[in-house]
Amino acid sequence: MSLIALILALVLERTRHYRSRWFWHELAGHWFTWLPCRHTWSWMLFGIILPTSFIALLQWAIQGWLFGFCSLLLWVILPLLVLGCPELQSAFRDYLQLGAQDPRAACQRFNQKLTHLYPGCASKPLDSLDQTSQFLCWLNFRYYFAVVFWFSVGGPAFAAGYGLLRSLQRTAIDRPDLGCQLAHIIGLMHCLDWLPSRLSGLSYVLSSGSFKGFKVWLTSLHNISRANADWLGSIAMTCRQAHEQKPITCNEMTIATVHLLKSSLLLTLVIIALLTLYGWLI
Repeated sequence: MSLIALILALVLERTRHYRSRWFWHELAGHWFTWLPCRHTWSWMLFGIILPTSFIALLQWAIQGWLFGFCSLLLWVILPLLVLGCPELQSAFRDYLQLGAQDPRAACQRFNQKLTHLYPGCASKPLDSLDQTSQFLCWLNFRYYFAVVFWFSVGGPAFAAGYGLLRSLQRTAIDRPDLGCQLAHIIGLMHCLDWLPSRLSGLSYVLSSGSFKGFKVWLTSLHNISRANADWLGSIAMTCRQAHEQKPITCNEMTIATVHLLKSSLLLTLVIIALLTLYGWLI
């Protein structure tokens, strides 16, 4: 069920126009604004845990309805809503268009936008290609790999819970008056992202076959204080540089990074298919 639903959701997400509305973020924003919460623990209880529990209950209750069609519908719609980010995909396309004319300005504009949305993820100069590569890896992780991981572990409920927590972080940034402590959300997200980010880094290593990248990945296993985004960027950069014969341009770096991310996601789907085949996943 999870493999079929995941493939359908990814295919449908690819057909979505990058200028389209981001319904998940809009729904989550209305939900968080409507809740009368003023403390982080109440945000977590009423904003995250209760909706996740309700979806888990619904996931269990509709099993077998209409020969499983209702369950399949839920298992496809939830990840489809959580996967991707049209707003940031639009920013990435603008970066590609400007990058052909002025690579440094394009990097700086793109990185500035993402630094606001993901505080703590910027560890290099904002006009650096390496910082752009790190953000690309982090966006791919936050909006694809992490969703795939939690969906494979706990179905639509876990994917929705992760998506709500991800949206709560953006709400805490955009609406500081709501009383949700951003530092607490970032700390919780760091813990939740630790295991899937290490698995994502391992997929970079396996898809590229880089021994140097594997050594960087091993180092990341016993370092929990450094930002997950920084580790992902370092692993991806090491894996990419292993196949570089000469200095590359901005567009070539972007194409190489995107190719690595696509290869790693495809490898992840293959592994999920094998785990499903052997009965380790639903």
